[in-house]
Amino acid sequence: MDKIKVGFVTARIDRNPHSGPNIYFRNLISQIHLNHSDIIELVLFRSKEKKDLLDLDVEQYEIATGESAAYRQLPKLIKTSGIDILHMNLLPVYNLFFYRYPCKKAVTLHGDLAFTEPQLAKRRMKIRMGYGFRVIDRLGLINKIDRFFPVSNSVFKELSKRIRIDAEKVRVTYNGMNKELFVSEAEGDDAVLKEQGVKPGYILHINNFSKKKNAGTLLKSFTEYKKVDPSAFLLIIGRNWDNEMVKEIFNSSSLKEGIDFKLIHGMPNHKLPPFYRSAKIFLNPTLHETFGITNLEAMACGTPVVSTNKYSVPEVVSNCGLLIDDPYDYKAFAEAISKLMQDQDEYDELRQKGIQRAKLFSWEKTAAETVEGYISLFKV
Repeated sequence: MDKIKVGFVTARIDRNPHSGPNIYFRNLISQIHLNHSDIIELVLFRSKEKKDLLDLDVEQYEIATGESAAYRQLPKLIKTSGIDILHMNLLPVYNLFFYRYPCKKAVTLHGDLAFTEPQLAKRRMKIRMGYGFRVIDRLGLINKIDRFFPVSNSVFKELSKRIRIDAEKVRVTYNGMNKELFVSEAEGDDAVLKEQGVKPGYILHINNFSKKKNAGTLLKSFTEYKKVDPSAFLLIIGRNWDNEMVKEIFNSSSLKEGIDFKLIHGMPNHKLPPFYRSAKIFLNPTLHETFGITNLEAMACGTPVVSTNKYSVPEVVSNCGLLIDDPYDYKAFAEAISKLMQDQDEYDELRQKGIQRAKLFSWEKTAAETVEGYISLFKV
């Protein structure tokens, strides 16, 4: 079989490398190049503002920074490059020309928030997904896409309620994880914590702030648990927590920074494992996840997860954590923490089950299943 030539539009990675969907796409591309170059030839369509996050020795073409201008360039570049498949990291809703491009088309589906929990979505997302998806569906353009790669069964299930996606075209490809980095045992963790003035044994929450992370319930749950264990300490790590909404939530609680909790504003992903490993519980009362990578990272590092039984969370965590049906029931979250803290046998069981389950997810597997999705498009 001849090599399949696959083009990736990476302009979004070049502009915003830290978003979840762009981290996914970057790791997918890197793993395909590393492990499947015998059957897949990569072509990158890159922004003029490109960074060195995808420093690959492959065929590359520069496209305009603006989406509209870039989409107008692509038909000519597709013909010039001779790609067989164009893989997009989102469903194009402002570029109807995409559906007439002279090659097969693949799309990774990352989200359903604008449909399932619109009150949590940003206005731009609601317009893109709520209005744009419906227009594409009504025009019958969804049928022009040859392969869909939703990042969880939950995403496919929720989107298929609202737009007509042919199940035969779907290949669920979960997020991966750096299995060499996120491990349950490693040396030097105490020194890393000491640099941040943190002692092990805390309750941990790692996520970039957004409405869907349910910060109010996070703090209420921890405050409720402190009635059982007054010495409990909460560590929060993530970007965008320095805003008025967060300040109001903290000010309305009885928690004191430095005594009851510590907030670390942003940290590179590769520096997170010591903080996962040194935590006693990973608390994540999220309102919505299309995958939930931090739950998986915590499990891989041997920290039991207490989270919500909604959307993709049970799909990823399974029976390896304690999941609460009502994401606003702070007393239930506090009781779950207390239960694990007091029952060492169950704690140890969930810890080991989480470590084993996390091994099922890797970027190598994500890439392999994506490549199989490409190959199947050319099987007779």
